[in-house]
Amino acid sequence: MVNSKYSPDELGIKNVWWGKEEKYWIEISNKDKNEEHTKYRGDFGYDLRAPTKDWSGQKNIPMYSLLGLVRPNDVIFHCSRTKGAIIGKSVASGFPYITQGTYFSPQARRFAGAPKFPKRKIYKVKLKKFKKLENPLYEDQLNTRYKDEIIPTLNSLYESYGTPEGTTSEDISGYPVTPNIYCGINMFYEGDWTKRNISVGFSPVVFAKMPIKILKILNLI
Repeated sequence: MVNSKYSPDELGIKNVWWGKEEKYWIEISNKDKNEEHTKYRGDFGYDLRAPTKDWSGQKNIPMYSLLGLVRPNDVIFHCSRTKGAIIGKSVASGFPYITQGTYFSPQARRFAGAPKFPKRKIYKVKLKKFKKLENPLYEDQLNTRYKDEIIPTLNSLYESYGTPEGTTSEDISGYPVTPNIYCGINMFYEGDWTKRNISVGFSPVVFAKMPIKILKILNLI
């Protein structure tokens, strides 16, 4: 069991499959989009931030509350959506804590009138030892260089640790609702799903796990 400050139950995390050795995470963000984003959301390698609840203040969102399970000395890879690449990595200097801070408003049309960077209750994790990758790992490389290894490895992880829901496919376990292992790399049907053209890419989340098996394929550890 993971020794974390907050319990998975209170965070709404239903499938903690990893042990102490799976100490790797990924932040997927466009906080470097412009100076305004960096000012209100922090820079890569300085800290991690995520709302404690959804916009209503009532519901846990796994891609946010997963941040509450980070431990001191865990390693966080940083993926810039602006650049479409994993650009660096950091180390957590301590446990997460709850504070008031700024975070970007939801993008759905119904929130159009919301303030852009409202003060919200957020999880925060201080970081240290930020190091830029000499060779950033771009998303298109996942398909051109690593796809043939990633797909069977992800399916194996899903079958071993996932909690599948929804329909299934012979190609992607649990597709379209993949088993919940909170992974930062995922598989998708490209274009018409009936043609079974599978692509891989960064998951559409803010924060996620990076399983050791995937990191080894990508030569990141």
